[in-house]
Amino acid sequence: MANYSSDEDLLAYEPDILNHLPETTPPTTSFDTQHAESKRIIDEIILTRLPQSLRQKIKDGDKSMNDAVDEADLKTVSVLHTFFLIFNWLSMNKGDIFDIKSVKYRRLFEEKLSSLSFDISTDSDAEDFEEEVETGGVKIFRA
Repeated sequence: MANYSSDEDLLAYEPDILNHLPETTPPTTSFDTQHAESKRIIDEIILTRLPQSLRQKIKDGDKSMNDAVDEADLKTVSVLHTFFLIFNWLSMNKGDIFDIKSVKYRRLFEEKLSSLSFDISTDSDAEDFEEEVETGGVKIFRA
């Protein structure tokens, strides 16, 4: 499955982020590894907060995370977490610019993650039925 964010999304927040790509042979041309790690962590966190029936449908491949969470919200939390990973890796000392940015993006990630809304269809024809459910600080809206 594709990542929730890309380097292009990162550039909207930090235009010079690609200047910080790791120096490797052959050259690293993107932060794909960090985007994939962010997706893995986000999926793990969200899955633990979903109702068991929906969690199982996602694990079985009958539903995707995009069926439960708005795609734009997934992109935003992924961008924020990817920045946290990148700047945390770049930081050499507590309090340096990369550490400051790492802390900033982690805080923003946690804030956005805690305010995610989930759409859960309560029947097969997805008729409108709205009920808000709290699950560990994450709002779930049944539709």
